[in-house]
Amino acid sequence: MSSPVGTTASTGTVEANKGTVRALFLALTERRFADAAGLLTPDATWWMLSRRQPIPIALWLKGYERQTGPLFPDGLRFELLTLTAEADRVAAQAKCLGTTVTGQEYDNDYHFLFEFEGGLVRAAWEYGDTVHAQEIFG
Repeated sequence: MSSPVGTTASTGTVEANKGTVRALFLALTERRFADAAGLLTPDATWWMLSRRQPIPIALWLKGYERQTGPLFPDGLRFELLTLTAEADRVAAQAKCLGTTVTGQEYDNDYHFLFEFEGGLVRAAWEYGDTVHAQEIFG
């Protein structure tokens, strides 16, 4: 992360970044992947607990679309529970819900940390229940 602790951003920027996180999860929920990509810098990265290393955002988005489309015919729904923002970072507590094609219920709790640059997400860290995800995604 680039900003040292204690660095401040204007209230408008902090609120705009929170709005971008809301828009990102709405786009993912509605399967508007091009819109989601438009909220991210071209060189953005996504870090997942299951991989423990960042991957390019384009790869993450393609994988997300490819994996969730056939498995969740009605899609996955993100519910944002809390957003906390400071400087160029937004932390999000969220639930992700969906029903698989075989009728299994996916109900995972997540914590995300987003880092911004120029109003766009440039890095994301995803923490969720990897055991539950493995049970559903295989």
